[in-house]
Amino acid sequence: MDIKDLLREAGIYSPSHAKKIGMSRYQYNNAIHHQKISPALRELLELRAGYHPHWQGFKIGEGIIATPTGELITKEEIDNMRWAEKLAYERGKEAAEKVQLRLAWG
Repeated sequence: MDIKDLLREAGIYSPSHAKKIGMSRYQYNNAIHHQKISPALRELLELRAGYHPHWQGFKIGEGIIATPTGELITKEEIDNMRWAEKLAYERGKEAAEKVQLRLAWG
């Protein structure tokens, strides 16, 4: 990703914004004009922009995860996954019990 785009996605639009995250005016100007930043600063900007090095292709932010395929997963969907899995298990168990009863009693 282009450094200017990364700065914009991380919410860094000016030297004053850069100063709030500990980026000096020199580092900001070097990034804008020469497209050069340190690896540590790049990682910080990627994290601020919602990217994580171990989740390539995913973007995380504002309660939503965007997958590489373009699917959006909300916080509520993640919170409800465990409940949905338990519900599916219980429904499967009930269906299996009905089949077993029919087999046992003909």
